[in-house]
Amino acid sequence: MKPIRLFIAGDSTAAFYPQERSPMAGWGQMIGRYFTSSVNVVNEARNGRSSKSFIDEGHLNRIVDAMAEGDYLLIQFGHNDQKLEKERRTEPFGSYQMYLKMYIDAARDAGAIPILLTPVQRRQFDDMGTFVPSHGEYPEAVRQLAQKEGVACIDLCALSGQRLVSLGSDGSKSLFVRLRPDEHPNYPNGSEDDTHFNESGAREIALLVREGLMRAGLPISDYLTRENPIPHWVMPEVLLPDIPDRTFRLTDFGAVGDGLTDNTGAFRRAIQACSEAGGGKLIIPPGIWLTGPLKLASRLELHTEEGAVVRFSTMFDDYPLISSSYEGIGAVRCQSPLDAEEQVHIAITGKGVFDGGGDAWRPVKKGKMTELQWKQLLRGGGTTDEEGDMWWPSEAAMQGSAIVDRLNREGVKDVSAFMPARDYLRPNLLSFRRCRNILLDGPTFQNSPAWCLHPWASKHVTIRNVTVRNPWYSQNGDGLDLDSCSYAVVEHCTFDVGDDAICLKSGKDEAGRMLGLPCEYVTIKNCVVYHGHGGFTIGSEMSGGVRYVSLSDCTFIGTDIGIRFKSARGRGGIVENISISRIRMIDIPGEAISFNLFYEGMEGSGVAQHEKKPVNEGTPIFRNIEIIDVSCTGAKTALLINGLPEMPLEQLYVHNVTAAAEQGVVCHHAKRLVLEQIDLRVKDGPLVILDQCEQVELIRLYEAGAAADERHVLIKGACSAAVDAIR
Repeated sequence: MKPIRLFIAGDSTAAFYPQERSPMAGWGQMIGRYFTSSVNVVNEARNGRSSKSFIDEGHLNRIVDAMAEGDYLLIQFGHNDQKLEKERRTEPFGSYQMYLKMYIDAARDAGAIPILLTPVQRRQFDDMGTFVPSHGEYPEAVRQLAQKEGVACIDLCALSGQRLVSLGSDGSKSLFVRLRPDEHPNYPNGSEDDTHFNESGAREIALLVREGLMRAGLPISDYLTRENPIPHWVMPEVLLPDIPDRTFRLTDFGAVGDGLTDNTGAFRRAIQACSEAGGGKLIIPPGIWLTGPLKLASRLELHTEEGAVVRFSTMFDDYPLISSSYEGIGAVRCQSPLDAEEQVHIAITGKGVFDGGGDAWRPVKKGKMTELQWKQLLRGGGTTDEEGDMWWPSEAAMQGSAIVDRLNREGVKDVSAFMPARDYLRPNLLSFRRCRNILLDGPTFQNSPAWCLHPWASKHVTIRNVTVRNPWYSQNGDGLDLDSCSYAVVEHCTFDVGDDAICLKSGKDEAGRMLGLPCEYVTIKNCVVYHGHGGFTIGSEMSGGVRYVSLSDCTFIGTDIGIRFKSARGRGGIVENISISRIRMIDIPGEAISFNLFYEGMEGSGVAQHEKKPVNEGTPIFRNIEIIDVSCTGAKTALLINGLPEMPLEQLYVHNVTAAAEQGVVCHHAKRLVLEQIDLRVKDGPLVILDQCEQVELIRLYEAGAAADERHVLIKGACSAAVDAIR
């Protein structure tokens, strides 16, 4: 069957924008994803054109030359028809209607079907927050012309206005190109554009056009695909700390930056003075500042000047035991080097380095080191287990696990009872618990005893321009763990760590479900990960839920897995409304994209199983996830799904993925799965394996750029009978 072509004649709100204009986007560059491969979108919309100037410049003629019987023409103008310049200006019930009729006639002469659209609304609200329509009589002129000429009309003015009103003055900002200075490299001076959409807004308007086509009942609506699985959500404003304009210098409190002097007392005196004054900035000048753990206070900014290294003590006796949280449950731990609890307005800024002295704490697996490195480690002291495969810094550290397990089984809450295991209870470099208005901006955080950055149960967290480093062999050497946090932005950061790099968590098993604090409203963008078990990870501790997450414009180089979702029976919790876009990956040893509900170390050792278990509060749910515009050069598997047979991964939309991998797509137990515009270069096996999957759509599947068909898909299992044919 000859493909149907959908031509678009319009202005900047519908136009296609190149990468250098990102995140600006027109709805016309998004509408194609809502059609099957039987419809080709030809977007001729042009920035700055009115219904008149579009014709005068010859753009309509180009469409006419290409258009044929059975095609469609979407016509949307109005923004620029209101301009005063004579080259663009038209009058609503005069020349505007006259020019629009020229489009209608041109389409009909070619045997095509014209469709009029009213202009999309600008974002305009008055001082009282009331929406103000922006197009005067032009929308009504379109409606009347459509009725007179007997053509379909999509009232995008009304539809977009309703959407803006529902979002409100603040919420609607999320649809437009509104950026702070230096927030995006394409807009170094920022942007406050209330006319042009960002990519999220363009998708939203494209969905309204889709709705209009369905309401019109035209034959082309038969080729519309499913609705986007991710509902539109508004990222709330993440509030920065409010630090008083008051400065203190560490050296004024007796500190010496020679790398030998213990500055713990000087730091504590400086923090106390700052706190008693009502807050301010504590400046740490160039030098090596040796110190014990620091307890931060409200309205405090630690500012490290370039050349400053804060090196934390490697003497275990310097670290008191406290009640904290680790791996999703309440736990006794050594106080973190950077520690805060129930504080507000905290900032750590500058170009300095915070070194956690983690080599003194961490156990090391022999298999992660060369023979020479292992021998050097043994010569430095410590002890090894009976098998000789694990080095520990002390006998107490090696025996600590058994002591802690016994005390937890007995329900012991007395912190002092855990003292014999202190060497084992290594701290995270940064632990902020139940804090608000946190900013980390600029420094390097490295060499942590355990996880590097761990905000827990905190709100309004901004992490930007930081570097996070842990040795690749470090046990539990996570980079960032946002744990049960709300309203967080992570941007322009670099990670090179020994475990998951950027990880979202929300508690573990029953304890996490009882606490019920989801990790939600999180935006992560423009980050680079050089090493880690996962570039971006959700789980496995996700029992309180993870939702409303956006990951975009990130690069993962050599991470064990690229995009990683993990959980297991017993966790419970819901992971939903996750949007991932524009991710680049290189040399991934494992899966580029992985959903594994049989997480390694739990039941099944990471391998999918087919025996159904009863659904209960411990059954994890993963649903409503979109992954768009991903490229991967080198991976073991392009996409792996190991869902639970009793609770399949549901409503996953994967669009525009290009990957070179040993295997293609391997899916076990997925439901309402859409794989659209997938281009794979694989070494072994079929492009797609579907095992016990339901309601699957395969749209525009390619092998090395050439169209693929049913021969490239292996379907197994009774449930897979509902798989749609490749389109």
